[in-house]
Amino acid sequence: MANAAERPPLWERYYPAPRILSHVACYSSVTSTMDVAWQTAAHGDVVMALQQGAGRGRFGRQWVTMPGAALALSARLDTSAVAARLLSMRAGVGVARAIVSVAGVDARLKWPNDVLIGGTKAGGILVESRVDTSGNAQAVLGIGLNVNAAPPLPGLPSAMSLHDAAGAPFDLVRVLDGVMAELDAALVADTTPLLAAYRAMLATTGRVTVAARDGNISGDVLGISDTGALLLRDDAGVTQELSDGEVTMGGVGSWPQANT
Repeated sequence: MANAAERPPLWERYYPAPRILSHVACYSSVTSTMDVAWQTAAHGDVVMALQQGAGRGRFGRQWVTMPGAALALSARLDTSAVAARLLSMRAGVGVARAIVSVAGVDARLKWPNDVLIGGTKAGGILVESRVDTSGNAQAVLGIGLNVNAAPPLPGLPSAMSLHDAAGAPFDLVRVLDGVMAELDAALVADTTPLLAAYRAMLATTGRVTVAARDGNISGDVLGISDTGALLLRDDAGVTQELSDGEVTMGGVGSWPQANT
């Protein structure tokens, strides 16, 4: 399985102006949509693959997708260093809203980048950015969403798909259209309501342990800062502002089907 930089896409899909995400190029198989987006995409272009052999998530984890099983896409965006820091949150809100609109089931967000259905991981978000000395950034926003099957995840007992949650299979293009619409809306939303929406969807609450760069930190979640950091009161009573980390938490609960 090779990257698709030298091959034509299987099909393409265009969305009307003034949307930011205006064009999707879908390939039958690639190693990583992130790599293809860096190599071939311009601002507003989205690379999608029906099969992905070596997709990646945070901390170098693999995200392997089989044909028809999941939505695997990466969007190329020209932005600023400041705006790039909120891309993961914007994408989370967009994907969660798309799940409600397409599948009729509620979705929540686990900081910093997981999408949950019923407390179980159904998708993930990855942002890679390159910033120049003027504060301009080029970014690739990667989204993986389990649609008709959920692959086993290392270290986790199970994962969730839209099929699992709704009890029926889904057409990938229908899911793609829903994600593209909600993601585009989230990318242009004003920051204040976007943050409010993210906080309302947040499943990272109560007592947690965060594997941070300087070691594990345990404490109680206070909320999310305006820059997207996790606010945590540690066991010494000190408020920590964490920009990244791996969260382990207690029961996040489960949610019923949404009224749509």
